Amino acid sequence: MQIWLQRVSQPFAKTFSYDEQLCKLVAGEPQAIWNLNWISSNELKGLLDPLKIIDQEKIDNLLPVIPPQEVELFMLKAQGHHSL
Repeated sequence: MQIWLQRVSQPFAKTFSYDEQLCKLVAGEPQAIWNLNWISSNELKGLLDPLKIIDQEKIDNLLPVIPPQEVELFMLKAQGHHSL
């Protein structure tokens, strides 16, 4: 729920803070979203840096009005199309 709220609020209110780890990551706060303890290679761990999955340019260019394509998949699942 917080991820969706952040998506809605991001274009016009970037100062809202959320407790969800992925939201904190989008806000630029480093988060351990994966358990990497089993990986011994520091090089590989560096490649799996969660901050690298955030495309700040896309976030900066989010529109305040969410286009239908962005929620289409959710609407299909709500209508019972679970094979997607």
